Amino acid sequence: MDQALLKELAHFKLLLKKTANHSTDIEKLLSDKAYAKQVLSLAEESDNEELIVMALDLKDKLGLLPQPGKAVEAKPEEEASEEDKNKGKYVFGARG
Repeated sequence: MDQALLKELAHFKLLLKKTANHSTDIEKLLSDKAYAKQVLSLAEESDNEELIVMALDLKDKLGLLPQPGKAVEAKPEEEASEEDKNKGKYVFGARG
């Protein structure tokens, strides 16, 4: 792990403690995604802009943000069968 990330994590921990009075377990933050999401979301709710930016940056570095271009696509609605489309409609002519 690089020194810049370790330094950022230490700064994040101290700032979150100071701002939200929340003690952060760095090891758990790095190994438990559910815990990381919870702590980083708490930081995002802060009024401290620096803390919010750090939380977003850490989410990105930990792979917790969706990647641009890989957004979840909405599922196309299934095509109704021809019979379902015409249900309740009069589809035959006078001689049909």
